[in-house]
Amino acid sequence: MNKNAITLRQSSALTLTKTNNLISLTKKLLSAKNALARPINNDNWCEELWSWADANSIDESTIPRTVDSLVQLSKLELFSNQLRTEPPESLGNLIQLTDLYLAGNRLVELPKSLGNLTLLTKFRSQGNDLVELPEWLDNLTQLTELSWWGDRLTELPEWLGNLTQLT
Repeated sequence: MNKNAITLRQSSALTLTKTNNLISLTKKLLSAKNALARPINNDNWCEELWSWADANSIDESTIPRTVDSLVQLSKLELFSNQLRTEPPESLGNLIQLTDLYLAGNRLVELPKSLGNLTLLTKFRSQGNDLVELPEWLDNLTQLTELSWWGDRLTELPEWLGNLTQLT
């Protein structure tokens, strides 16, 4: 066997080993991500969220009343519900959300925990009574759509420019 053939085999074996290591690492990361996607102490925050939903007449098709369905929720639409109370901090545990619509609810404050929703790509909160954009919005770097008209905003913060995915 010539020297080039031996070098090629060694190179192929090394590439295959690196590829297998990368696949193994990817599987471990995905497994860890899935473990994190389901909160460890889910009973307390789920109960809080369900109580709030019941108090605000939000039905099960909007906020599921089973843990499995709730933690998998990717879209939450709370349009013009005329909420009687502000959303609870437990809303920030819905970490699979990609779309969140809180428009037309006369809200004066939003939970800081919404800054945990790092998969959000669409966030609509127009038609509320917010006077400023919450600073936690700068955590939502995947946002492509941010709608905030009809509130009582007087200025836009400089950090809004850090949300480079906005279109």
